[in-house]
Amino acid sequence: MSVDTTIGSELSGIDAFAYRLRSELSTEFSPSGAKWIARAATALDCMGGFAEYCGALTLSMPTADSVYTAVQVRDDQNVQVSLLPGDRNGHPTADAFPLSLWYADGKLLDAVAFARRVESLDAAWAKPVVGVLHTLLSEAHIPHLRGGLTIAVASPLPWETDPAICAAVIAATMAAVGKCLDFSMGPVDMALLCQQSQNHFPGLPCGPSAAACALLGESDTLLQLLCQPLEVVGRLVMPEGTVLVAINCGARHRAAERKFHEARVAAFMGRRIIERLLAAQGRHSDWGGYLARVSVSDYVDTFRDRLPTKMKGKDFLERFGQTGDSLTSVDEEKVYKIRSRTEHHIYENARVRQFAERLARTRRTGEQGPLLEAGELMFASHWSYGQRCGLGSIETDKLVNCLRTRGPRQGIFGAKISGVGAGGTVVVLMSATDAAHRAVHESLTEYTQTTGCDTRLQIGSSDGVTSYGVRQVV
Repeated sequence: MSVDTTIGSELSGIDAFAYRLRSELSTEFSPSGAKWIARAATALDCMGGFAEYCGALTLSMPTADSVYTAVQVRDDQNVQVSLLPGDRNGHPTADAFPLSLWYADGKLLDAVAFARRVESLDAAWAKPVVGVLHTLLSEAHIPHLRGGLTIAVASPLPWETDPAICAAVIAATMAAVGKCLDFSMGPVDMALLCQQSQNHFPGLPCGPSAAACALLGESDTLLQLLCQPLEVVGRLVMPEGTVLVAINCGARHRAAERKFHEARVAAFMGRRIIERLLAAQGRHSDWGGYLARVSVSDYVDTFRDRLPTKMKGKDFLERFGQTGDSLTSVDEEKVYKIRSRTEHHIYENARVRQFAERLARTRRTGEQGPLLEAGELMFASHWSYGQRCGLGSIETDKLVNCLRTRGPRQGIFGAKISGVGAGGTVVVLMSATDAAHRAVHESLTEYTQTTGCDTRLQIGSSDGVTSYGVRQVV
């Protein structure tokens, strides 16, 4: 089986993307009008990403994979959206949407109705792009779409199966549209708006960290975000001689999104129960509704034994009502594993803080001991993600085990599943040495021979939209 070790997109920069627009989309873009081009890096969730919707601290780094979006005003009352390359598994990926698509009876459709309308047009691939326009209209950041827009997007991989790529598409599109239509906002506010758009289009409940990293990320630096709802806590430069790499394990289980959704619902069920317990103790103001504000010691001493291990949705609704999460709802017929899903988020938030402290200490002192401890925290996070949340997979467990067997003596300090889970990406903390890279390739060879899965190794990092800028080309 092959091992793809390329670094992301074939595009080398905005100039290369602009050339492709002229050569491949010459009829869509007017040669006389200005085009605004934004470049966003996809985010690598290093630690804490799954717990972001519970207010956790997250650590993410922009990868070398790039998404490019170009926007130009047009005058025919249409929004023309094109994807480069222009064919995806035999399906055309270019379409024109009349401005009336966003409206009914002269009024802007709500998000649910608009998503349903786009889905009915068999243009699901375009939902993140046209969804950005709906979000900007619904939040009154733009009054209208002028005479229409031409939008082109190039991404390294299909975004339908990777929320991080989808977040980068949304971030790049929003930034480019903003310049084209003369509106501006701060990057933190834009990241929250991107999150809102992604929650509705394509509809996978998510937090703000991937979009924030796409906008604010800096090369080879971990972006520290406190998701309550979003605050940039700091930037953590990797210790000298260490790197993070990502490996797509070549498997993504069909049930990934369903499991992700159910784990989120169960965590919010636990949040609702803890909320009731705190209110009974007169401590309702202690936590602001964020599970991440519950300390591990308080959880163990006060709440753990009072959370049910399992509960049927109908029984929960009768006792507690809905969870308060606007993006999910409890299914009466499902049985939810409340305790394990809840405690993952509490323990994960603590692990993220410890991980950041260990990396900072290694960078400051040069000692390897804290780096070894950081790696162990990644392995603990991987176990918790799989066992407490049910979002592991045979493939990612096998890959992490291959890496862990080689360990620090060969320059591999830690590894864990990343993103949505149930397959997908594994992030690796390793030494930036030839020996460590050989150990990674040996692990991939062993993994591929055992599973038959093709892998993709992502090496390198890049800047987000804010550092790279949005550029005007003609």
